[in-house]
Amino acid sequence: MNNLIRIVLPLHLVLVISSNLFSQQPEFSAQVLFGPTGYILENTENVSFSQKFNYSLGGYLQFNIPVQESRISIRSGYFIDTKRYDQHYSNTLSWLTKRASTSFTYGNIPLLFGVQFNIKNKFYPFISLGLIFGHLISEDQIRELNDGTISHGFLSRSSNLENPNDLYVGFGMNFRLTKVVLIRVETFLSHQLNQGSGYNQDRFGRTSFGLKAGTQFYFF
Repeated sequence: MNNLIRIVLPLHLVLVISSNLFSQQPEFSAQVLFGPTGYILENTENVSFSQKFNYSLGGYLQFNIPVQESRISIRSGYFIDTKRYDQHYSNTLSWLTKRASTSFTYGNIPLLFGVQFNIKNKFYPFISLGLIFGHLISEDQIRELNDGTISHGFLSRSSNLENPNDLYVGFGMNFRLTKVVLIRVETFLSHQLNQGSGYNQDRFGRTSFGLKAGTQFYFF
């Protein structure tokens, strides 16, 4: 009898706590986000970088579990982002590259876990953490040699990554417009975990940062 009580009481306590924490129904939401992206490109004595306008655009689905005054979320979806920059070389030999314009476009599937806090009826700060699984959509490079020759495409020995994986951290704020529509603003920092070989052009700018803004719709 005592053993039974020892089992039943903790189980009853867990059920009571769980029922209080998860007293509300789970929620689903959809998001459309767009914004600029920047990359950390480190210059050397042989090459300097200048990046062009880069962006992220995509749609997301989010599953929310209300917990007291916050929400625990799981988010996935699909978005594209670009990485485009110029490389300027200091060498002067006529058959070597003087300048190169490089561009990548990637499709990405995020798997993000987050927590959203309710500080007021209309303001909801949040934090997200997870992984981004990417795949290469397009790549191109235009090279200008010191003798004026123009060449399209990467060098034959180049071996660019087709499936980069990133660690992602995001912070932001949701602002409620109506019961089901919110404005979402998110800043993020992302770091590419895999680098590839020394001939991989996409090893440059493995750390990115940026801002995403858009709308979020709740489905109750």
